[in-house]
Amino acid sequence: MASEKLVKVLIIFSLGAVGGIFSVMPEDPALIDAPFSYFDIALPIYTISWLVSLFLLFKFHPSGRLFFTVILALGVPITLGIPESKLATSNMYDMLFWLSGMIDGALLAILYLTDIKERFNKFI
Repeated sequence: MASEKLVKVLIIFSLGAVGGIFSVMPEDPALIDAPFSYFDIALPIYTISWLVSLFLLFKFHPSGRLFFTVILALGVPITLGIPESKLATSNMYDMLFWLSGMIDGALLAILYLTDIKERFNKFI
């Protein structure tokens, strides 16, 4: 029961961290005039898929664990392919960015290495 609460709290913190990232992210005027690219399509699709995976995890749906893992793995090339901003980022942005990654890592560890993995093996 305690690990189920921990997963739900980490999901809420993950949403808060990503919301904080978007609120403190510097706006680069040079990227506004940038040509349309693959990432302009991939990023919104990835964001919606990530939100769906968090919802499935929150409800302990059997496919949630695998979907969350796949979404995080697909996020690596997307994150590496986004053009680098020419503006300096703030300490708050960097802290929230790294905090988000730590929360995702903690969720993966809890989902695969604790007893909560049995919750994803059956419908409830």
